[in-house]
Amino acid sequence: MTNYDKQAVKDFKKAVTAAKNRRDMFWRSQAPELALMLTHALEQLKKVVQGYQVGAEALLDFYKRDAEIFERCDDSYGNVGDVFQITAAQMFADYASQCADKEKIADQVLALQEDSHYGVRDILIDKVSYFLDKRGIERLIDMLERKVSAGQNIISQRPWLHMIESLACQIKDGALFERTRQRNWQGLNSRAYIDIAKVYFASGDALTAYDRLQKAAECGGKDEYEYVELFREVCRALGKVEEVDRISWDIFRRHRCMETLSELIAQIGEDKRAETTYKEADLIMTVKDLSVTDAQFLLNVGETGCAQEYIVLRRDQLDGEQYYSLAPLAENLEAKGLFLAAVVVYRALLEGNLAKALSKYYSHGVRYLRRLDALANQVNYWGGIEPHADYARKIKQQHSHKPAFWAKYEQKVGHDT
Repeated sequence: MTNYDKQAVKDFKKAVTAAKNRRDMFWRSQAPELALMLTHALEQLKKVVQGYQVGAEALLDFYKRDAEIFERCDDSYGNVGDVFQITAAQMFADYASQCADKEKIADQVLALQEDSHYGVRDILIDKVSYFLDKRGIERLIDMLERKVSAGQNIISQRPWLHMIESLACQIKDGALFERTRQRNWQGLNSRAYIDIAKVYFASGDALTAYDRLQKAAECGGKDEYEYVELFREVCRALGKVEEVDRISWDIFRRHRCMETLSELIAQIGEDKRAETTYKEADLIMTVKDLSVTDAQFLLNVGETGCAQEYIVLRRDQLDGEQYYSLAPLAENLEAKGLFLAAVVVYRALLEGNLAKALSKYYSHGVRYLRRLDALANQVNYWGGIEPHADYARKIKQQHSHKPAFWAKYEQKVGHDT
């Protein structure tokens, strides 16, 4: 190690110590501050250290300090954990991949797992394939198998079994992964079979992957989204065209959007696009239950008349608390000139906002009411829907006991923040 690198490592250790000692305790809202300081220390190390072995070992030392760091913070949001799991882990992998003595580094990674209590050290096991070849990984697996054998019960064996699973994935050894998962979980369920199928498929063994996915289906795994996507890819690899078609339809109808439509059309042919869109619009209109996703789909494929009718007829099902999906829908409807549908969505949003009776959210409710005011003259025919003047009067009566809301509403536009 050069004097330059010695100083770089020394400065890095000091920076980590200074970061964790900045406060007696980093509470949940303060944990991002600690994460930022640790990230800065890591970035500085990356800039100045020159020796790959030195960098890798400095990172290993950083992981050894996990307890003293986590005991000083409430990392409920995972900010500090992400520094270990993402930033530091990738830096370590980059350094280790350039080290001359990679087996020494691997042994140090394994030794690090002996005293792991905060769930951040095992990420380095997941990075082993960055610097070890298959032979080197198999050597680690043999060492882990001995640790498993030394365990007195499944609880003490399980951490080592998890690591063998990770390494089996990295060398794409489906049989090893399956045996290990069986030992680890003391049996196999749908989730296990899906994970096993993924490893077999990654290894190029689509036939065995297909068989394990069949077993997953027998265990009730068909409804898992990951199952459906993986099963389609496996069937495609095996040339099972009819099954791929069927699965593509299933995926599309579970979540109608432009992405799943494009995937379906790529499978069944571009010449079927218009027919598919038309028939799906008809099918959506026959379903009584409201789906915001389907409403958005109708808009996206240009079935605007259907979209407005669909939303207006099902307006009683709109949940105003689902503002993350309803607010963009209302804006889209308004932009496309579907003013009556926009009105019923904005009304749901307004009523959901007022029902919370939380003044810190009133600015959103005020915005919804002002959009309703603006749209009132745009609606030519109200049909069975209460006209805006009557609706606004009713809302004022029902929520007259919320002076904070009405004070915000009566302010000039631009002040309701």
